[in-house]
Amino acid sequence: MWNKHKYIILSFIFMVGIFVVGVKLPDFVSADAADKLLDKSMSFNQGYTYFSDEDNHVVDIERPIDFFVRIKVKFNPKDGKHITNTDVVEFDLSDKLQFAGSDSTANEKREFIKQGALTICEVVYTRDPLNGNIKVKFDFTQADAGVFDKEAAIADSSIKFEVDKSKLNFERINLERVRLGKKSYKVSEINSNFRSNKVGEIDAKNGLIHWTTTVTRTSIGLTPEISLGLTGFTWKAEWGKDIGEEYVDGSLNINGNVINDSEGAELVRRETDSSYKKLFYTIQESDQSGSYVGKLVIKYSTRITFGLEGKSYYNTSTFYKPGNNNNSVQSASAYIELTKFGDKDLRSVFSPSGDRIDDLLAWVITFNVGTKKRDNSSGRDVYTPYDLGDVTITDSLVRTPLIE
Repeated sequence: MWNKHKYIILSFIFMVGIFVVGVKLPDFVSADAADKLLDKSMSFNQGYTYFSDEDNHVVDIERPIDFFVRIKVKFNPKDGKHITNTDVVEFDLSDKLQFAGSDSTANEKREFIKQGALTICEVVYTRDPLNGNIKVKFDFTQADAGVFDKEAAIADSSIKFEVDKSKLNFERINLERVRLGKKSYKVSEINSNFRSNKVGEIDAKNGLIHWTTTVTRTSIGLTPEISLGLTGFTWKAEWGKDIGEEYVDGSLNINGNVINDSEGAELVRRETDSSYKKLFYTIQESDQSGSYVGKLVIKYSTRITFGLEGKSYYNTSTFYKPGNNNNSVQSASAYIELTKFGDKDLRSVFSPSGDRIDDLLAWVITFNVGTKKRDNSSGRDVYTPYDLGDVTITDSLVRTPLIE
């Protein structure tokens, strides 16, 4: 039976063997040389930071990254598979990187690994300019023939990389990651320039103040200057608790989009402490698009009560770094002085010659003086009346002993 079918069975085993050897292994190294390595190790580091913790290690985009790799290979065939002069061992290292320093525009770097006078292999680093993907291969086709008479050899290589900033999306820089080996790490903060201002506009007709905060974020040290995203930053507005000012539900608007401030949406947080009322909102990626990348125009309204006496309202907006509401990066404030709405005064009347007319008094009524602003050119205060719409003013004269 065996003699009859042995060639068929051996042929089947041989075919299966070819199929198994041809399967690509899920590893960094090429399939043909995967099990010919006795050992392999690699590391990426910046100073004392050896990258391993995806949650806490951060890649500094302004500093070079040191890379080191070491492999130990066997040449002796007696222990099974071994490296031959047809083998290439390849590692996929990273994305969004380039060679450091003066080699930043290069897409390939080569070096020979020697042991004494013998060339063990050639190490070739290649970079894909489209995505910054870097691979390294140990090419044993370039080895001296005498190498393959040895039991084993160690080949190691080191090089410096740096982050290719052109591969980063600065519009969402707070979410960017760079892959080193099999893990991806957050990138460091970009040196930024923040500009902001805040203004308040009184809507006397409806008893409101409409507040507008504008903030922009641009890069420092990059040419050309670019807009940087604000995703993940926290915005806080606050105003005095005891001045009769209340936030108007549904009035929060960012870059023209109404924000759902209902409690169920869990987007806007409201707080009140012993001195202030506060609103908190974390900037979403969807809040910035097109011309609004790196720019926020935040609008909301508060309700106030107009009375006979003047009041002032002070409102502040503050921006905090992502995940750190104790580290503010920018703030802007606006001050609104609500003038006394109306006044009535009793004054003496004088003749053209300057003599007071004893039996004549004048009532002077002033209303809707409006908002006060300083005119720097004249050095005087200028008042702009409020838009009141249609109003009715009633005055009455009551006979009293004082004016008989």
